[in-house]
Amino acid sequence: MTRNYANGCVAKNHGKWLAIITWQEDGKQRRMTKTTGVRCYEDKIDEKTGKVKKNSTGKALAEAVLRAWRDELVAAESAGEEVRGSELTVREYVLSYIEDKERAGTVRDVTTKGYRTALGHLTGTGLGDARMADVTHREIMDWEQGLVEEGLAPATISHIHVFLKQVFAWARK
Repeated sequence: MTRNYANGCVAKNHGKWLAIITWQEDGKQRRMTKTTGVRCYEDKIDEKTGKVKKNSTGKALAEAVLRAWRDELVAAESAGEEVRGSELTVREYVLSYIEDKERAGTVRDVTTKGYRTALGHLTGTGLGDARMADVTHREIMDWEQGLVEEGLAPATISHIHVFLKQVFAWARK
């Protein structure tokens, strides 16, 4: 069974940034860690106010190492099982994205419900029927304008926009 890895995160660990990747397996949260080799520095405390000033020096480089490591894991895991996203329609790809997130257990039920609502707004539209590889910025803007004309609240449209952006970012990876 293919693991559905979360995007992961980095944390400070004994002077180095540590890469952390999680996934769900047999109903349990699993986790792998790997040192990035990127040096990190302690946070500073302002003597006057007592506030902690985070020192994130090297974090961006550590996150790049994390992404490369995760990409290696995903590539090794899905060798031979890969479906070309460019051949799928936007609606099909969004559906597979939601199903992957559900299988991995990386999102809460309420989040999945929101994702499925966004999927419903794609069904039967030009954008939903377009192939992922063929979508243009203009098509997305026109589709969002259609949501405005349907009377959806600006906050709802914003949530749908962020979700769709997330899906396309995932497709690019």
